This record gives sequence, structure tokens and C-alpha cells, in this order.
Amino acid sequence: DNDIDDRVRQIVINAIDSCRKGFCGGFVSSYELEHLLRDSKMDRIMPRNRRQEMLRTLGYIQHPALRKGRVSSNIPGTLDRPQIYIKQNHPTVHYKNNSEIVAAYVKAQQGVPAGLVEGG
Repeated sequence: DNDIDDRVRQIVINAIDSCRKGFCGGFVSSYELEHLLRDSKMDRIMPRNRRQEMLRTLGYIQHPALRKGRVSSNIPGTLDRPQIYIKQNHPTVHYKNNSEIVAAYVKAQQGVPAGLVEGG
């Protein structure tokens, strides 16, 4: 149903615009997306197998250097190994190293632009 898809998209856009944890700096974490949808009672309406396509409509792709977009190590301070989505022309799109990508993601969640990440 398009109305429901639009409502879910708007919730995600609001999270991106407000720089909610997991949605800052051109990144989206699948783990934080799950929490957002659950908190909004939308997790059953937008099942996991439809989320990648929904994010694509917003201009986000799985990070190309990560196997199926998933980081191979935990995000520091968490037990999470989420899929990381980035804006299509994101400054980290050419990063090849998992630890560089994770570092850029973590810094972005703290408000540091990806272009300012060391080693980028």
C-alpha cells in the first residue's frame, strides 16, 4: 500500500533530517532503522525484505565495500553488526576497509562530516 510506504518513508526522512542516532551524515544503520520502525509500530508494516528498496527510493545503497552491506566488526560500544547504507555519492563510497567505514559511520553519528575522517 503506497500510503503506508509513504508514511514509513516520511518517518525515515524525519530521522535523517533530525540526525537521529544511526541516520546522520549520509549513513543509515539497519539496526537503528529496525529500532525506529519498531518504536513507530511500523516494523511489521515494512518487513526487512522491503527496507532496502525503500531506502533506495531515498537515494541510499548498501556500502559497496561491505559484503551485503554488513560491517564485519561490532560498532564500538555496541554488539551491533548492522548493514550500513550510504547516500549514493557519499564521500566514503570508495572506502575499501571495514574499520575505515565503521570509523566514518561512528564519527558521522557524532556530527563529524565524512570528509573530515582521518584516513579517508
